[in-house]
Amino acid sequence: MNLVMVSGIVKSLQKGIRIIDCLARNGEMGVTDLSKEFGVSKSSIYNLLNTFAQNHWVEKNEITNKYKLGIRLFELGNIVREGFQLREVAIPFMKELVDKIGETVHLTVLDDGMVVYIESAQPGNKFSAVSLNERRVYMHCTGVGKAIMAFLKEEEIDKIIEEKGLPLFTANTIIDSDELKKELGNIRKRGYAIDDIEHEPGVRCVGVPIFNEKGDAFASMSLTGPSPRFSDEKIKEYADIMKEITFIISKKLGWKGC
Repeated sequence: MNLVMVSGIVKSLQKGIRIIDCLARNGEMGVTDLSKEFGVSKSSIYNLLNTFAQNHWVEKNEITNKYKLGIRLFELGNIVREGFQLREVAIPFMKELVDKIGETVHLTVLDDGMVVYIESAQPGNKFSAVSLNERRVYMHCTGVGKAIMAFLKEEEIDKIIEEKGLPLFTANTIIDSDELKKELGNIRKRGYAIDDIEHEPGVRCVGVPIFNEKGDAFASMSLTGPSPRFSDEKIKEYADIMKEITFIISKKLGWKGC
C-alpha cells in the first residue's frame, strides 16, 4: 500500500487511525460497514484491517467475519497507564539521584521483548521525557534490559531470545544464550545488572529492576556514564544506592515483595 503525504499527513495512516477510533466507539464492525462509514473501497479497508490484525491491533471474529480491537491495544494502554504512574513516582528520586551522583539516570519500561526509555535525567538539571517510539533497545546487551530480563519467567526469556535474537554491538556483547542465562542468574542473586561496554563503546551502566503491584519486573532504572568513571567499586556503590531507591518506588507502585 502506497503512503501518500498531504500537508505532512500520511493519508493511509490517518485512515487506519480513524478505523481504530471507529471500532473503539462501535465495537465489532465488518469490512462493508467500515467501507460505507468512510467512503473507502472494501479492498482498502481490508488491507488496513489485515495489517492491524497481523500486529494484533485488531482481531477478526471468525463466526461473524467482523473486526474488533485487539489485545495489543490493551497492552499498550497498560504500558501508558503504568508509565504515567511510574513517572509520577520515579521522577523525584531520579532528580535526587542525579544531583547526588552526577551521572545520567534513565527510566525504562518493558514492551514487546525490548526496553523503551521513557525518562532521562542528566547532570545540570536537564530532564527530558522520551517518546515511546524514540528509543527502543535490546535487553540482552543493556543494564536496563538485563535488570528486567533476569526476573522474567524462563519461557518469556526463551521467547525474547528466539524472536529478537542476540545481535552483536560491541566485543563485550553476550551473544550466547547459555552465557546470557548464566549472567541473568547472577543478576537475580545480586539484584542489579551491569552493562559492561556491551551496547555502546566506552559506556558502562548499572541497572536495577522496578516491580509493579502484580510482582512483575515491568520497568528499570539505570545510572550510565563513561567507563573510566564506572569502576567495579563505583558500580557496587551505585547499585546499593539504586536498590534502595527502586525498592521504595516499587513499594509505592503497590509491590508486596520484600
